Amino acid sequence: GVQRGETPPVAPKDQYPTPEYRRLDSAPLVGDIIHKSTVVGVDTEGYRDDPWSVQCSGAPGEAFLVRSSSIEALGKLAEELPKKKVILHNALHDWDILDALGITLRDFTCTQIMAHLLCLEPLSLKPLSYRHSGMHMVPYSQVVAQAKQDKYLTYLEKLNDHEWPPVEPHLVWDKGEPHLKKPRSLNSRIQTILKNIADGKEVDAQARWAKVQKDMPEEIMEMVEVIGGPEPRISLSDIPRETSTNYGCKDADATLRNFWILDRKIKALGLQEVLDMDLNLVPMTVRMMQIGIKADKRYFERFGRELSHEIAEIDEKVIKEVGIPGLNLDSPDQVAELFFHKLGLKPLKMTRSKKRGAVDDATLEALTGQHPVVQLIKD
Repeated sequence: GVQRGETPPVAPKDQYPTPEYRRLDSAPLVGDIIHKSTVVGVDTEGYRDDPWSVQCSGAPGEAFLVRSSSIEALGKLAEELPKKKVILHNALHDWDILDALGITLRDFTCTQIMAHLLCLEPLSLKPLSYRHSGMHMVPYSQVVAQAKQDKYLTYLEKLNDHEWPPVEPHLVWDKGEPHLKKPRSLNSRIQTILKNIADGKEVDAQARWAKVQKDMPEEIMEMVEVIGGPEPRISLSDIPRETSTNYGCKDADATLRNFWILDRKIKALGLQEVLDMDLNLVPMTVRMMQIGIKADKRYFERFGRELSHEIAEIDEKVIKEVGIPGLNLDSPDQVAELFFHKLGLKPLKMTRSKKRGAVDDATLEALTGQHPVVQLIKD
């Protein structure tokens, strides 16, 4: 399209650079605004167990936000939205939250599913909106970054007030030799994060805490959840009102603008019937996500025992093959040590930290055949 001159080589200019976004609590006002539109872009914020808001856009450059606490205004949306054609982006997420708020849709479509069917479109709302409408949209992670950092800092300080048990030493292999590793305590790891932040270093407290969780024994992390409580949950309530209103409303505005463009493409390519098939699956899929599926507990218990037996047999075969008792095949570090030092295999790529050769699934596939142990560990 660019080569033929049919498509501009840069994103189009945003035709609505000063949009009108607002937060509404009045049911009559919500009704008056939404009554004027036959097609409404809708977006939601929050989680099913903690819905935060619904945003609606009936015209480009315009949108309003209704908080989940505004019962009367939500009631008006529940009354009016079933009468409209509603445009969502990421229908599985939005349908779930709308359902939690008592809002059921009848005629709806999803620009994310449309983009997926068109194959050459971005699936995420923000790059899709930039491509077609020139809209510059700030990612959610950036909007809540400072609030998240503050919450995790408070959480880690609270955890550090408790004296956690030491982590038991365990055997590791380094250059073919066994060594007893004495891991740092949870308090020590937390104190390092807090000190880095206090020293002004650029530290993502949540990311660092996630790494600590991964390294800690499961029994210690279970104690953390019981004593320290669950990890912080970040929402738009943690940022200024104007910022949260603009962020939420812009998503609804963008969804509506994208619809008109993608809808023409869907119809031009004869994909409407396929789109309808996909859309019909959304309510059923959301329901499955909510309640799960009935599982045969006895079957899975038996299957689990069978797998455990097979895994134990494989462990024995590997240990017999390489002559290293106590080798932990669940440890990527120990598997890498085995492959690239003990067995002398050549690393095909390095981990992101560049500290050792990678042993991910793709690497194991590529190494298959170079030594019998590779296939055993794949198994």
